[in-house]
Amino acid sequence: MPRPRRLSDGPVIKVRVTHDQYLELRAKAQAAGMSMAELLRDHGDQLAVVNRADWRLRTYQLGRIGVNLNQLVHWANIHKSAAEARQVIVALLRLERALRSEYGLDQGEPSP
Repeated sequence: MPRPRRLSDGPVIKVRVTHDQYLELRAKAQAAGMSMAELLRDHGDQLAVVNRADWRLRTYQLGRIGVNLNQLVHWANIHKSAAEARQVIVALLRLERALRSEYGLDQGEPSP
C-alpha cells in the first residue's frame, strides 16, 4: 500500500535533543541508509511510551513499602524472642518475590 503523500505545508514536529541523542539518531539513520526524518517517520510508531505519572506513583508506593519493611525488620531485631524469626524471614522473602515480579525486577537476576 503506498504511503500518503506529505504536503509541503503539512504539520511539522520540532524536537530538541541532546548532542549525544542527535549523534545516535544520525548514526542509526546513516546505518539504515535514510535521513533522520525518514527514520523517525518510519519507526516513531514503534516507541515504547511510559506514563510518567504512573511511574512516579509506583516509585512512591515502592518507597512506602520499603519504609514499612525497614520498620518491620527493626522491630524483629529488637524483639527477637517475641518474633518467630523463621516466619518473618519467609514472609519477607515472599514479599520480595512478589515485588520483584510486579516491578519486573526478577528478569535475569538470581533470587537470593
